[in-house]
Amino acid sequence: MRRGVSACIVLVLAAGTALGAGSIISSFPSPCTAPVGMCYRGGYIYHMNTPGGVIYQTTTKGSIIRSINALPSGMGVHFTGTYFWVCTYATSMVCRLSSNGSILGSFRGPAEGYGITTNGTYLWYSSARGGNMVWQLTTTGSIISSFSGPGNSNGGLDWDARGYLWLADWGGPGSGGVFRITTAGSVVESYRPVPTGGRSSGCAWDGRYVWYCEVNLPRYVYQMDAVIPSVAPASLGKVKALFK
Repeated sequence: MRRGVSACIVLVLAAGTALGAGSIISSFPSPCTAPVGMCYRGGYIYHMNTPGGVIYQTTTKGSIIRSINALPSGMGVHFTGTYFWVCTYATSMVCRLSSNGSILGSFRGPAEGYGITTNGTYLWYSSARGGNMVWQLTTTGSIISSFSGPGNSNGGLDWDARGYLWLADWGGPGSGGVFRITTAGSVVESYRPVPTGGRSSGCAWDGRYVWYCEVNLPRYVYQMDAVIPSVAPASLGKVKALFK
């Protein structure tokens, strides 16, 4: 058994920045017909459905609490606890909405919007267009910095209170992933969602677990335990624990 453990560790180290596999803890059918952006706030998950632009608030078991009519072609969503930040695909708009969906303010984003999140001071905005970029913005739309996403097709974003971003990558069938990255774009952890075969369109971080949704059928939301980070040295203890 020790030999098996050693072999596994060697494989992880050899993988470098390859996507690891996360263990699925729970799952439920997405309330959306086309699930895209997600975020977690106060024990609930918020889901954006496009092209209808409806935001669904659900429990972590999938029960729908309410729905909010947001914006047509809405893609990314972040709830601060007081209001929503939403970005759109067709019009490249960023809007701040009341908790009931009324527009409080807006500006045009730098490209078609796929994901949006905030740390309370700045916004981060992703697009699969225009070079697969992520931008750091002021809350009035001025660009502070930008970097190219680590995957093939940027999707949803969520803020990690440890000072990181979570980014879903649409990729192609079986090739999408979820990344934890620095605010400058360096990859800290990367995971290939399980089960594979879908396209990771949105993700959320609840302080302990990663949640992600897949836009392809069967369109489920998954709670994932990030058990094998691509940064191997930080994960060796967890790897050993798998082979007790």
